[in-house]
Amino acid sequence: MLFFPTFRGLPPYPLVKDLSEDELEYLTCWLDFLQARRSPDCVSNLGKIVGHLKEFREQQESGKTELKLAKKFEFDRMFSE
Repeated sequence: MLFFPTFRGLPPYPLVKDLSEDELEYLTCWLDFLQARRSPDCVSNLGKIVGHLKEFREQQESGKTELKLAKKFEFDRMFSE
């Protein structure tokens, strides 16, 4: 499981190019879930994603971020105590 402590729609954002395959899968699953919940059957009438956060795009293009993702062992330690 991954932990994104400051990822609430505000910068800093993770750089997509630096995410592992597992991290990217985790995030895209959430995007799918958030889009699918708009539909009564979670399949039809999903609508389109029509926008993006300007700050997210600018940060991706710059290739720089101050966000430090918690490693799995740090996440496990925080919730095992």
